[in-house]
Amino acid sequence: MMGSDIWTINSKRYPNTEPLTCRKDEPVRIVLRNMSMEAHPMHLHGQSFRLMSANGVRYAEPLVKDVVDVEAHMGSAVIELVAHNPATGSSTATSPCT
Repeated sequence: MMGSDIWTINSKRYPNTEPLTCRKDEPVRIVLRNMSMEAHPMHLHGQSFRLMSANGVRYAEPLVKDVVDVEAHMGSAVIELVAHNPATGSSTATSPCT
């Protein structure tokens, strides 16, 4: 939200969020949505990902990224990853996979 430092994951404010759990080497697809009035960079701690689409644009060849800037006002990004990094802390986008 504009002028706010309150961000939510699945409508819950950290630290009251549920962790995303997955098995080591499991493929994972995550859809990130930004409902705020400000663009927001999203990342997973210690885990790179393939950016499949961002803000309505699907990429013919996925981009390997550490951060994606999700546009304001319903911007979105679809990312895919293979869970290889054990959880070590929180993440801006979602809790790391374990």
